[in-house]
Amino acid sequence: MTASASNGEGSADLTAAIHDLEHAIQAIGRGELGTRVTVSFGEDHPMGAMATAINEMCDALMKSRRARIDQEEELQRRIGTIQAQREAIVELSTPVIEVWQGVLTLPVLGMVDAERSTRMTRELLEAVSSVKAKLAIIDVTGMDAATVEVCDHLLRMARCVELLGARCALSGMRPQVARALVEAGSDLSEVASFPNLRAALAAYVAAKDGAITSRRRS
Repeated sequence: MTASASNGEGSADLTAAIHDLEHAIQAIGRGELGTRVTVSFGEDHPMGAMATAINEMCDALMKSRRARIDQEEELQRRIGTIQAQREAIVELSTPVIEVWQGVLTLPVLGMVDAERSTRMTRELLEAVSSVKAKLAIIDVTGMDAATVEVCDHLLRMARCVELLGARCALSGMRPQVARALVEAGSDLSEVASFPNLRAALAAYVAAKDGAITSRRRS
């Protein structure tokens, strides 16, 4: 939008210039920062100085708006990158590996919360169904914290696996994990537990019917 402040003599020309300036200011107030006032008065005239100031203000506001838009777009790009990296990390931190024919293992690494537990359960159940697994081993060797809530998540996961007709075992058992399981009020007879993954695999191989039982450290 361009408003003109006409140069001329007499009060009529001055009134028209003031009217044009008022329209320009109203347009700027509506966010129309492309508004410009045609400067016909000299800058030494109050009307000319005001028109020049309005144009300079619009230029500054347009520059600021463009900078803000650029910053917002960059922020969105960075958020997208962070989200993609987060999803990749989550996917890599929840691998379901077939270590033996019909035997899956889920290494639990780092912290486990409700959201991650749900994701792990979903991926493990999908893998059990896909390969028709006979045994799923949840390895907690690399798990950071063994809280009652986390152990409850693990046992729920084990029960879900067994509902699909597969056996489930825990490996990498440590004293704090065992204590948390007991504090959770869990029936430890429901799930076979082993000190490490190798012991769980050895028990599976030794069992003729796949009905593995816990093996204690020697």
